Amino acid sequence: MAYVLAMSGAYVRPFHAHDIPAAGALVAARHRTHRLSCRLLSPRYEQEPAATAQVAAAFALPGASGAVSMQGENIVGFLLGAPKASPVWGSNVWVDAAGQAVPEPELVRDLYELASARWVQESRSAHYVLVPETDEDLLRAWYRLGFGQQQAHAVRPLPDETPVTPPKAVVRRARRSDLPALARLETELPRQHRHAPTFSAAPVPSPARAARSSPSRSHRAPPVR
Repeated sequence: MAYVLAMSGAYVRPFHAHDIPAAGALVAARHRTHRLSCRLLSPRYEQEPAATAQVAAAFALPGASGAVSMQGENIVGFLLGAPKASPVWGSNVWVDAAGQAVPEPELVRDLYELASARWVQESRSAHYVLVPETDEDLLRAWYRLGFGQQQAHAVRPLPDETPVTPPKAVVRRARRSDLPALARLETELPRQHRHAPTFSAAPVPSPARAARSSPSRSHRAPPVR
């Protein structure tokens, strides 16, 4: 199925495997622009081979699907998402960092119209998208589709000096005897997220269940959280 965009002469159609190289080139161009305002991002993905490998990995995920925007024979934008098997997110589709590139932000609205129709038909009605924070026009396009901001990812340079440990604080390796305290801490974040303003539907594990899922069953002591 393909949808024609009457005003531009472009059209959108489903994403196919042979679209990966063109999508990788678009991601590389987007990353070059992104790094102009965030130099701490890796320059690796400015190169088409590395960016294309990321798109290929996204397309290889189970259940991945999406859409491309065509202008004549050329791909001028794409959207690609896949579900994540986690009770935290419900029946979902995630568009991760390599899952979209649209030089014209408004294109994402048409791409989402086509891609999301399949996602909802597959009973995946919770959709999450990672968008470069510096691309305000793209953010506004997603907001007009009804999306809201949930999280913000950030990078920062490493400090030049070793941070000073606060007085009376001791940093040490965790021991097996710490397991009950670590298990209680494991339940606090999902417990808080069930309240305003998050209202998460994710179950809150009991301390006993958190302890059973701890890496302490390995031969080495669990790391400090």
